Amino acid sequence: MQLLPFEPQNQLEVAIVDARAGGRSIGDLIDLLVKANLYISSKREVMESGNGFEPLLLDGGGGPLIAFFSSLMRPELHRHVAKYVLQMNGREFLLRIPVNYGAILNPGYITQLIIPPESLADIQSNLKG
Repeated sequence: MQLLPFEPQNQLEVAIVDARAGGRSIGDLIDLLVKANLYISSKREVMESGNGFEPLLLDGGGGPLIAFFSSLMRPELHRHVAKYVLQMNGREFLLRIPVNYGAILNPGYITQLIIPPESLADIQSNLKG
């Protein structure tokens, strides 16, 4: 699959491009992700209670990856399989990902970032303090 080009649309996306070019550490990028509003695709409509959430999952080799995005327009790429989008604070989102799952930021774009399950477990541990 050919990855789509990426034009930054917000401060987080500028940081993603900087990190990809080596101008920013991954740790710094994770710190920004934790503070950002993120967009998570869902295959089903999500109720206010959170019921109905069915994330877009991709195969990461080491376990399933939950797709999430840094801009509200980015999930449009996967609308044919997941037409609903949930907005969530980065810290809250990362802490809610179950054990043995990873995450993939901006799948389908050249700036995607894969967080494997073992790395996500480390991030969650640090966030819990």
